Amino acid sequence: MSRKDRVEHAMRDELATLIAREVKDPRVSAAGVVGVARVECTPDFSVAKVYVSIFADDAVAAKAIDGLKAAAGFLRGPLARRLSLGRPP
Repeated sequence: MSRKDRVEHAMRDELATLIAREVKDPRVSAAGVVGVARVECTPDFSVAKVYVSIFADDAVAAKAIDGLKAAAGFLRGPLARRLSLGRPP
């Protein structure tokens, strides 16, 4: 398993934990179950695409995605500290 794969899997696990425990946005918590399906990083780890699965109807899921986009900056810091990344994606 390459370093990129290991970092992507670690990011997926940590993001799932952070979303469940740290994100207090009511749009996200109203969605119920929000899971991180996959994370894809560029080779230099400067950009990460995070694929989430939301088990709710379309209107609630759209609001939850807006909430997650708003929380992206908040999630970068704790994610970088937990994974010891110098510059988080």
